[in-house]
Order: sequence, then C-alpha cells, then structure tokens
Amino acid sequence: METKIINLYVICAESLGHMNLCDHDQSEMSEAEVVTTALVAMLYFRGNYVQAQRWLGVPHYMPRMLSKGQFSRRLTRLQPLLLSLF
Repeated sequence: METKIINLYVICAESLGHMNLCDHDQSEMSEAEVVTTALVAMLYFRGNYVQAQRWLGVPHYMPRMLSKGQFSRRLTRLQPLLLSLF
C-alpha cells in the first residue's frame, strides 16, 4: 500500500508539473499532496476524506495536513483540474 501511495504522489506531481501548475509559496500542502489524499480516500477509505487525512497526516507521509475545511476548499478549487486529468 505504501508503494502505491508513493507512486500515486509521483504521478500526480509529474502530471501537474506537465500542466505548468505551480504551488503558491505560502500553501501548507502542495496540489499534488491534495490530489493524492483525494485519490487515497477513494481507493482505500471508500471516499472518506477525513479518514484518509488522518492516516496520511502522520509524519511519515504528509506531516502538514490541512484541516477538513481547508482541504475541502482546495479540493473544490482543483475539481476542474481533476476532471481534466481523469
């Protein structure tokens, strides 16, 4: 599972890089981390973002996890991007 998550992150980061999307300097999480969290929620937690955030929020994966509201706003903002990726 760990290898799959790392591969998902790399694919997301590379895809966003090819789309010339840059993260804001003050953002706590990168766009690739937000997309990876959403994909992990879909694949392993039946779409439950909160469980995916808790699980990925340990220091080993993504130590700067956003709050539920912040994550939801970022994911909503990324919705057109996700639709174009998939």
